[in-house]
Amino acid sequence: MGSRGPRARWLLAYGYPETVPNATPTESSLFDRVIAYAIVALVVLSVVSFVAVIIGTQTGAGENDGFSQGLWPTVLVFPLFALPVGFLLLVVLLVRGVGRRNKLARQTTK
Repeated sequence: MGSRGPRARWLLAYGYPETVPNATPTESSLFDRVIAYAIVALVVLSVVSFVAVIIGTQTGAGENDGFSQGLWPTVLVFPLFALPVGFLLLVVLLVRGVGRRNKLARQTTK
C-alpha cells in the first residue's frame, strides 16, 4: 500500500473500492435512441412554441382574436400535449434502462 499516491490512499480511506470493475458498455437499442430523440424534439418544440407565443403577444398578433387564426391555435396547444408526452417517454426510457441494468447485473452474477 506504500506505493500508492496520496489520491489513491484518500479514495481507499473513504470507501472507494481498491479496483474498479471493468464496466462493459451496454449498447442502447434503436428504440431507446428514438425515444431519447423524441423527448428532446418535443421539449425543444414546446420551448419554441412558448417563445413564439411570447414574441407574437409582444408584436400584437393576439389583438382582435388573432391567436385563433392560422397556425396560432396549434402553436398555443402544442406544449399542452407535447410536454406530458415527453415526460411519459422519459419515464419509459428510465424504466427500460433500469430493466436493462438489472438484467445485466443478473447475467454477471451467474
